[in-house]
Amino acid sequence: MEAKFTELYPVYKNFNDLIPDPIIDDVGGGVVYYGYAPIGSKSTDAKWRIKRVTRSGSTLITPEYPDASMEFKFKWSDRTSLTYSR
Repeated sequence: MEAKFTELYPVYKNFNDLIPDPIIDDVGGGVVYYGYAPIGSKSTDAKWRIKRVTRSGSTLITPEYPDASMEFKFKWSDRTSLTYSR
């Protein structure tokens, strides 16, 4: 019996195939939150990677993460109360 193509040549997915486009919350004052989570995640699930981007002036942009972590372990609903750093 011949092996299937996918058994011989496994298909690898990249990050963009697994995680949909982010949810974006522009709260004003130069602060924007980006939330990444698997499809089906609720805002209260601790499955989110959150990035806060702060614009200072016209050119300085600072991306920061809760607890300086890029892990998928935060709640989107807590985004404004988390402590951010790099």
